[in-house]
Amino acid sequence: MTEYLVSTVETPEITYVLPPAADAVALGTVGVASGRNTPECAARNAAIPIVAADPLAAALARVETADGKPRFDVEIAVLNRAVDVDTLASTMRACPSVNISVRNRDGSEQAIDWEVPVIKDIAGVGSVREMSYIRELGNRSSGSATAAAVARFVTVGNRTVVEYINGNLFSYRPELPTESIAFGDRLLAAQVAKLKR
Repeated sequence: MTEYLVSTVETPEITYVLPPAADAVALGTVGVASGRNTPECAARNAAIPIVAADPLAAALARVETADGKPRFDVEIAVLNRAVDVDTLASTMRACPSVNISVRNRDGSEQAIDWEVPVIKDIAGVGSVREMSYIRELGNRSSGSATAAAVARFVTVGNRTVVEYINGNLFSYRPELPTESIAFGDRLLAAQVAKLKR
């Protein structure tokens, strides 16, 4: 599946790193696994790793600008299947793993509706399903490290493009930096264009 991923041929200003299969599975997971022992939570935990380790089923690349500045925390994946985003979100929300609100500047609390897909219009792509969620970014000495992230889903034929745009470590606002979103828009347009050729 790696031959379907966008590359420096299409976007010389971007570099791509193919992680080992186990790392690709972890990077391609949407959401945090639940530790609760219920059928709903077992279903959630089975659904959220949407990138398979099988190289014939999926491919994922870590992405950054060629000069390394600024360094965006973004991944792009192509799955050899369609993803029903509404079913995925419904399965996840049947066992919510996070209940995070953010404090506004005036001191009030703002509840965040995580794991709810919405439709966004991306230049050069069209309508995209987008979902804000909390993701694991690996372990640190202080324990598990998480951050807000956005997953974008685009179906092209019988394949699905998934783009992951990650916020800053321990940042839990679903509004990600404008520069990261703009970078993601360009990357997603290039990936979708390659699949359509």
